[in-house]
Amino acid sequence: MTGTIGADARKLNQALHQSHDDFGRLQGSKHLSEGLAEALRMVEKHSPIRSLIDYGTGKGHLPALLQQQLPSWQIQGYDPAIEAVAAKPDQPAGIVTCLDVLEHVERAELPAVLTEIGSLTKVFAFLIIDLQPAAKTLADGRNAHILLAPPDWWIAQLAQFFSCLCCQPMMHKAGIQQKLYAVVSNQPQAAPIMHEFMRHVFPVKQLAQGGVLESVYNYKKANGMLA
Repeated sequence: MTGTIGADARKLNQALHQSHDDFGRLQGSKHLSEGLAEALRMVEKHSPIRSLIDYGTGKGHLPALLQQQLPSWQIQGYDPAIEAVAAKPDQPAGIVTCLDVLEHVERAELPAVLTEIGSLTKVFAFLIIDLQPAAKTLADGRNAHILLAPPDWWIAQLAQFFSCLCCQPMMHKAGIQQKLYAVVSNQPQAAPIMHEFMRHVFPVKQLAQGGVLESVYNYKKANGMLA
């Protein structure tokens, strides 16, 4: 097992952060933070959880938004690729979020990353994994989403590190799977609150827009291929 991020990968990610102000700012983070805050308020009603670590936080935009909406929570960002927040938290949190991050991880480093996420999670982790190519490229010419795989592959990987999973694909409006939403835990007794969290954070009719699939959507729409 290697570390969570190698020196070369760290440099490539740092270069993207420096050259693209929107890199590390989760697309739709304001809208997502509102949905997350609602789901976390539900968690408050059913458990003593009041702490959250945002793993792979990038520029830390999401934790800042969540902290404004949940001032009583202890919320921190952590990103092994970003020097300012690269120190691993001293204590695990009740909830870990890892949103649009795992597709940026080298395949050889994925076990270490999932192990670390598990070590930081007291109750459950909420993951969003992008299944489609990114609009940006790394300095070495690779797509920024260096680890692309179908949902079943990702679920199989997660199942090796977490004993309890609740997964839901998010569709793009072009009719293609865009992301995988997953709530994972090694605490089977957390299953009821995990499912309730997913229900609150993932509206059934939610559809992704934009990105590399927008051209597919426009083509299908122009040719009457959408229902």
